[in-house]
Amino acid sequence: MSAPQLLKNIVQIRKSEQLVGKPATMVQQMNSVIEDFRE
Repeated sequence: MSAPQLLKNIVQIRKSEQLVGKPATMVQQMNSVIEDFRE
């Protein structure tokens, strides 16, 4: 996954989580995305 795509995914996650209102889930998803990027 390229860095620009990674940022797009994070932005999408943030937008969807703001609508749902689950900031803790957003943090978990961002952490898992970052871990995937490191591998």
